[in-house]
Amino acid sequence: MSELFQAGLERVETRRRAAAMTKTYRISGPKDEVAVDSLKDELSLVDGTHEVELDLEAGHLTVVGFTFADEDIVQAAKNAGYVIEI
Repeated sequence: MSELFQAGLERVETRRRAAAMTKTYRISGPKDEVAVDSLKDELSLVDGTHEVELDLEAGHLTVVGFTFADEDIVQAAKNAGYVIEI
């Protein structure tokens, strides 16, 4: 891969990361594997989400993506049996 091409890829990745938004929510709900998988599935259906990090022990849900709405995240969590505080 040429240095010029690599530099271009790095600039694109830097812009992509800069455009992404990250939001952390307080979350509570079931801790079993099936429920967690259901939550992740529901969140993956929300337009604009890219990554999800979940720490139920601490009560934190972090969502990374582009132009997703809080209301959609709250509804997805509710569909999976969780409660989110904004």
